[in-house]
Order: sequence, then C-alpha cells, then structure tokens
Amino acid sequence: MISDSISARGNALTACVMISDRNSARGNALTASAMVSHRISARGNALTACVMISDRISASGNAFTACVMISDRISARGNALTAIVMISDRISARGNALTASVIISDRITARGNVLTACVMISDRIRARGNALTASVIITDRISARGNALSAILLISDRISALGNALSACVMISDRINARGNALTSCFMISDRINARGNSLSACVMISDRINARGNALTACVMRSDRISARGNALTASVIISDRISARGTALTAIIMTSDRISARGNALTAIVMISDRISARGNALTAIFLISDRISALGNALSACVMISDRISARGNALTACVMISDRINARGNSLSACIMISDRISARGNAVTACVMISDRISARGNALTAIVMISGRISAGGNALTGRVMISDRISARGNALTSIFMISGRISARGNALSACVMISDRINARGNALTACVMISDRISARGNALSAIVIISGRISAGGNALTAIFMISGRISARGNALSACVMISDRIIARGYTLTACGMISDRIRARGNALTACVMISDRISARGNALTACVMISDRISARGNALTASVIISDRISARGNVLTACVMISDRISARGNALSSCVMISGRISARGIALTA
Repeated sequence: MISDSISARGNALTACVMISDRNSARGNALTASAMVSHRISARGNALTACVMISDRISASGNAFTACVMISDRISARGNALTAIVMISDRISARGNALTASVIISDRITARGNVLTACVMISDRIRARGNALTASVIITDRISARGNALSAILLISDRISALGNALSACVMISDRINARGNALTSCFMISDRINARGNSLSACVMISDRINARGNALTACVMRSDRISARGNALTASVIISDRISARGTALTAIIMTSDRISARGNALTAIVMISDRISARGNALTAIFLISDRISALGNALSACVMISDRISARGNALTACVMISDRINARGNSLSACIMISDRISARGNAVTACVMISDRISARGNALTAIVMISGRISAGGNALTGRVMISDRISARGNALTSIFMISGRISARGNALSACVMISDRINARGNALTACVMISDRISARGNALSAIVIISGRISAGGNALTAIFMISGRISARGNALSACVMISDRIIARGYTLTACGMISDRIRARGNALTACVMISDRISARGNALTACVMISDRISARGNALTASVIISDRISARGNVLTACVMISDRISARGNALSSCVMISGRISARGIALTA
C-alpha cells in the first residue's frame, strides 16, 4: 500500500497493491487487487482480483470480481460487477449485476438491473433497461431504455430503444427510435427508423424514414424509404417500396413491392402488392395478389384476390378469391366472392356478387344479388338495354333491360322487366317478368308475375302465376293460383288450382285445375278440366268443360262439351253442345242441336231447337 490517505476498512485485504491518493476500500474482502489511481472509493462487500487504474472511481456494488476499471469518473453502483473491463471516462453502471462486460466509452450510463457480457464502446450511451445481456453497443448517443436488452448489436448514432425487451437485435443506423415493448432478433440498418409497436421480432428493416407503429411486427423485412406500418400486427412481411402506409390492424406474411401503397384495412394477411398507388382500405385483406397501378380496394374484407389491372376500385364490403384483370373495374357491391372479372370498365354495383365470371367491356351489374354469374359481352347492364347470351344463377336478380335473349336465370326473386325476353330459362322463386315480349321462355318458380304484352311458347311451372299480359300464345302453365288476365291466350296449357283467365281471347287452351274462372270474351277449342268452372266470357266455342259446378254465362257457347254436375249455362246462344251432368240450368236465349243428358234440367231460354 503505497499512497496517501488509503482507507482499507474491509475485513480481509489479501495480496493487494494499492498505489494511489485517497483510496477508500470499504468492502469486506479485497483479494489480489491492484488499485492504482486517485480518489478510488471501493465500497462493495467483496473486490477480488481487480485492477482499478483511474481517477475518481466509485465502486459501490456489493461484489466486484476480476474487474479492470481504467478510466476517470467511473461510478459502478450495481450489486455485482464480475470480470468487467471498464475503460472510459464518466461511466455510470448503476445496475444490479454487470458481468463480463467491456465498457469502453465516454459518458455511458448503464442503469439496468442486469448487464451481462456486454460490450459498450461508444460515447453518451444510456442503457436504462432492467437487463442487458451479451450486447454489443458501439455508437454515439444510444439510449436503450427497455427492460431487457439481450445479445444486441447496436452500431449507430442516436439510437433510442425505449421498448421493454430488445433481444438479439442488430441496429446499425442513424436516428433509430424503437419504442415497442419487445424487439427480438431484429436487423435494422437504416436512417430515421421509428418502430413504435409493442413487439418487433426477427425483423429486417433496411430503409430511410421507416415508421412501424403497430403493436406486433414479427419476422418482417422492410426495405424502402418512407414506410409507415401503423397496424397492430405485422408478421413475416416483406415491404420493399417507397411511401408505403400499412395502417391496418394485422399485416401477416405480406410482400409489398411498390411505390405509394396505402393498406388501411384492419387485417392484411399473406398479401403480395406489387404496384404503384395501391390503396387497400378494407378491414381484412387476406392472401391477395395486387399487381397494378391505382388500385383502390375499399371493402371491408378482401381474401385471396388477384387484381392485375389499372384503376381498379373494389369498394364492396367483402371480396373473396377474386381475379380482376382489367382496366377501370369498379366493384361497388357489398360482397364479391370467387369472381373473375377480365374486362375494361366493369362496374359491379350490386350488394352481393358471388362466383362470377365477367369477361367484357363496360359491364354494369346493378342488382342486389348476383351469384355464380357468367357475363361475357360488352356493355352489359343488369338494368341495361341488352342482355344476350347470359348465364345468371342467383337470387334476387333484377334484369330490367329492353332485350333479354337466350338467358339462363336460376334464382329466386327474379325481376325481368325488359321489353323483350326470348329463349330464356328462368328457374327461381318470385319471378317478375313484366316485359313487353316473352318468347320461348321456361319459367320454373313460385309466385311468377308475367304481365308483359306478349308471352309466346312459354313454359311456366310454378305456383301463384299472374299472367296479365296482352298476348299469351302456346304457353304451358303448371301451377296453383294462376291469373291469366291478358287479352289473348292461345294454345295454352294451364294446369293448376284456382285459375283466373280474364283475357279477351282464349284459344285452344288446356285448363286443368280447380276453381277456374274464364271471364274473357272468347274461349275457343279449350279444354277445361276442373272443379268449380266459371266461364262467363262472351264466346265459348268447341270447348271441353269437364268439371263440377260449371257456370257458363257467356253470350255464345258453340259445339261445346260440358260434362259436369250443377251446370249453369245462362248465355244467350248454346249451339251443338253436349251437356252431360246433373242439375243443368240452361237459361239462355237460344239452345240449338244440344245434347243435354242430366237430371233436373231447367231450360228457361227463349228458343230450344232440335
């Protein structure tokens, strides 16, 4: 002990060299130590095999083992300092445990609880976290304020790592601010990175001006300039672009290679976005491939879509497994699922568009629901003027165009209000075909309303049919509750219950039903097989009426066969009729060459001939 003012107050001092002025060794044990300095205060309990060569060292911890402290103004206030090399000026190591660390710098403040096997070579380092383990911090002005920093390499200027845990990270940059709670095995080589999320794990961020504000960023690669990833979770993403703003809640396994991408949805999963000026604002974007310029996907959910085009706007709520390869597509419906849209200027404005193939130019599908549709044409408006050669399989189809030709419509709640409907197949519930002309159509549904002007060679198989059109020709109607109020019904087959045929002419019709009311002006060569027939029209010619409770009150009944019970023939003229029934009431003016075979005949007419 060669010095002035040495105070060795510990219990045991063994094989020590203390050459200094004003040494104060207040610990319990000082073993094999060399203390060559000025103003050393070693207040710990045990100091073993240490070399302390400096001025103004204050080692206040409990245990200091095999340490080398060569510096000026070192304050090591932690509880344990083991096998540490501290060569610097103005080091303050205030943590509880500092083990096998190398701290070579000026103005280092290590305030964490545990600093183990660290290398800190820099100026103005502030490591305030609870645990700093096996880290290499070589930079200027690093502030590592997180709770745990383990096996980290921080080589930069002005790094601020404010998160709770930073493990096995490499941060080589200038002005990095990593404020998240957990940063694990990250690789950040850039200028002006701000990673504010709660957890950033195994990320590579190589860029300038990256702002990753989400809660979780895991295994991400971000190589670009001006990236703002504001979502809550960004997992296994590759973002290589300029000016990307990913504001959604969750972004998982994404590749974004473009300029000016804005992904504002809540969840974006396994997406490839390679384009310029993409705005994906929906809530969920899953497994999407967007390669285009100026795509705006504003819907809530977009899943497994391929969008390769220019100026696509997909504003619906849900777009699932879509392929959109075109220019100027606007899909505004609420849900678009498993669609292929290959065209120019498509506008799908319906609420639901599901499993559609739209290959055309200028398609406008404005209906509420369009499901499993094939639309191959130009200038289609399902509200437009012409719909030709379509396959429409859906519910709630509204086809209001002027001409609908060779259409296959399988749905419920079809409204076909166009002027002409030719060679159509309509299989649905609640069909409304109010167009002017319906030709060679098959309508198989319930609650059909066919009020058009002309209905020719149509098959209508449904319940609750209303055929109020002007002309019904060669029609096959199998249903219940048919109302055929049109002007002309020719060569029709009407097989139903509760038929109302109030048209002017009914020619060569077959009416097989219960409760038939034929109030038209002319009924010619008809077959009416039913119960409770009311034929009040003006003319009934060469008709066969086989039923119970027939009321034939028309003006003329000629060459008719009436086989029923309770016939009331009150018309003016009954000529060459066969009436086989019980309880016949023939109160008309003239009955000529008739055969009336029945009981209880009441013939009150004016003339009864032959």
